[in-house]
Amino acid sequence: MGGQRSMFLVMALLAAQVAQGESVRPRPKPLSPPHTWINDDDYPKTAAEERRAGLLRYRLEVDPKGFPVKCSILRSSTHEELDREACVLLLQRARFAPVRDTDGKPITADFTGVISWNSGTDGSANVQPSSPDTLDLTVAALPADYRGPVRAEITVGEGAITTNCRILESSGSGAADRAACRQLEAIAADPAAKAARKMASTRTYIVSFRTDTPATP
Repeated sequence: MGGQRSMFLVMALLAAQVAQGESVRPRPKPLSPPHTWINDDDYPKTAAEERRAGLLRYRLEVDPKGFPVKCSILRSSTHEELDREACVLLLQRARFAPVRDTDGKPITADFTGVISWNSGTDGSANVQPSSPDTLDLTVAALPADYRGPVRAEITVGEGAITTNCRILESSGSGAADRAACRQLEAIAADPAAKAARKMASTRTYIVSFRTDTPATP
């Protein structure tokens, strides 16, 4: 019973922090379209010939000057060579406008995206980098059953706050899935977003949760 109570506490904390929006971080704006950073010619020859393929999701740590300084694979393509090649190319080619805090000071920020490596039956290469709408949230703790990012679709009505959030790919945790939908609904209900909305729309988001490890004194 104690373990179950503890899990409920973690879930409540996760939902509360996300609902308050305390952990939403600014996202760097690319200086060039992400789909231009990697192309078919970058497909490793051996990987294409052996028809290695997969979808990967990455995170770039962007320094205050807009340069990526670290690449992390959040979801592997299941092929180390493809993951490694993606990070090498992203660090070389991705550039961003500096992100600034509320005082106008440039700060470090994260950018996430998706790359699909596809190889045809004849060994032809097809790379499809994309940058879906993403939301990265930092929380104090994660449920034990959380496996990875949530992919959710939110439909927003015209003007009024009529929203419908649908989970397309679960994180493995019902609490995290619900928290992701609550945060997307909160974004859709923002007065600025409502004012700019001219018609009903449906958008897909990838929502990631992570914890910040306190620095050791």
